[in-house]
Amino acid sequence: MPNLNEILKSLNQTKNEDLIDDFNANDYVPFIINRAFSFYPDTVMFANDLNRFSNIDKTMQYKYYCSGLKKKSRFSPWLKASKIENLELISDYYQVSRREAKELLNFLTTDDIEKINKALNKGG
Repeated sequence: MPNLNEILKSLNQTKNEDLIDDFNANDYVPFIINRAFSFYPDTVMFANDLNRFSNIDKTMQYKYYCSGLKKKSRFSPWLKASKIENLELISDYYQVSRREAKELLNFLTTDDIEKINKALNKGG
């Protein structure tokens, strides 16, 4: 069973069209593969096409990438959400979700945040 790294390496470099067949097509997750290829200017149109026609069989999607993409080493780190300072603090103090705490941060001043920090500081 191939993992995500093996699938991406196969699509980018080795072009092994037999890696994904009917037996292990469940390991191929089209959304993740399309997202991985949406970061590059030379592959974004392929990802867009496959997003538009998401009902296509997984083996056909795999072979589309294999036949269409040029051999090239592609790597980019996954984008992650940035960490918002004091979000956990606000969420704990007001007993609200992270989404609601994000909204509250827009209304709080630095003095308010310092008071909350002192109130929640248990010491030791």
